[in-house]
Amino acid sequence: SIEGLSKAFESHANLEKLLGHEKVPIPKGVDDVEGWNRFSKAMGIPDKAEGYGLPTPDMPKELGEISVDKNKFAEIAHSLKLTPSQAKGLWEAYTNELKGSYEGFLKKQAETLTNTVNKLRSEWGDAYETNVSLGQEVINKFCDSKEQADLITNVLAQHPDGVKFLSKIGNQFAENKIG
Repeated sequence: SIEGLSKAFESHANLEKLLGHEKVPIPKGVDDVEGWNRFSKAMGIPDKAEGYGLPTPDMPKELGEISVDKNKFAEIAHSLKLTPSQAKGLWEAYTNELKGSYEGFLKKQAETLTNTVNKLRSEWGDAYETNVSLGQEVINKFCDSKEQADLITNVLAQHPDGVKFLSKIGNQFAENKIG
């Protein structure tokens, strides 16, 4: 039948396509170094980790010491025999996730600070600004540097009790009860 002949030609064409591709034997096991070398070359896996050419990520400067080591990442990708497109895709996903986590942390920190301010404003009313100023004066008086003052402010400002504590000490100074 014509339909059967058509399917035979289609099967033959598919077989020719398949046979036209380079054949790479699958490595026999983890210890088959020669087999893995052939497979890696056929898949375009670079000889060395540096061959992945991973781009330097555009990370927020505020992350400071929290950096991502693209060379270490490339070494791991190479040890796992990832193709260049797999390594670059994973690298991009990883760095984007790190940036997203950092942005989420900043958002949560801002929400916490807003909640603290709102709670204290409702509790202290018009005295809010004065009380906060007194607390900041305590920090400024006893800190050795602006960095230290900023750190203590950031830590204590996360909770209303921290701000209240500083305010109480500030009031004691304002009333000359503490020398």
